[in-house]
Amino acid sequence: MDSLRRLPEGAAYTKKSGQATLTLKVKGDSIQGTASCDSLQQLVFELQEQLHQARDRLEQKEKTTEPITIPFLVKFKWCLIGILTGFILTVIIQRIKKWQERTAIL
Repeated sequence: MDSLRRLPEGAAYTKKSGQATLTLKVKGDSIQGTASCDSLQQLVFELQEQLHQARDRLEQKEKTTEPITIPFLVKFKWCLIGILTGFILTVIIQRIKKWQERTAIL
């Protein structure tokens, strides 16, 4: 502790052991310590990269959403239903007109 206090202002003591690093600095009459670990820094970097890639994929997917395509058979079925509905309505209207003409004659 005394050897740290003898360091000049702004000087630092650094000790590295494996992937861990400890830095001690003298600031005024107090000692400031900082510790770091290379493997944790690498893990944080990798997780940030994964986050950015996932965010980019999501933004790209949102931009390239294609409209829903309706299959041909579904369109064909709708068309046939429309034609049949028109035909049935035409027959019903013609029968109503004939019935009105018959009742008007009587």
